Amino acid sequence: MTGFTGWVPPGSTAACILSIRFIRFILSKPQGFQPVPSVPHQSKPVPMPCLTSDGDLRIPSDSPERFHTWKTGQSILQTRIAVAT
Repeated sequence: MTGFTGWVPPGSTAACILSIRFIRFILSKPQGFQPVPSVPHQSKPVPMPCLTSDGDLRIPSDSPERFHTWKTGQSILQTRIAVAT
């Protein structure tokens, strides 16, 4: 969209025509348009932290990173509270 320079008074006929043209331009798919790829479906469930029968906190290494206390994740206390609820 080139050639649209200058000021057009709001509410004027020219402003309405320009608005309609701009909306049509935005709604039309530009050439080379590629949709955002979707997130691949995960067939297996994500392992989550849990408490063992002895009451120990078990955090799998392939659990979500927010639980990884060794990688500046949330604290062990926060994880224990999350698991208990």
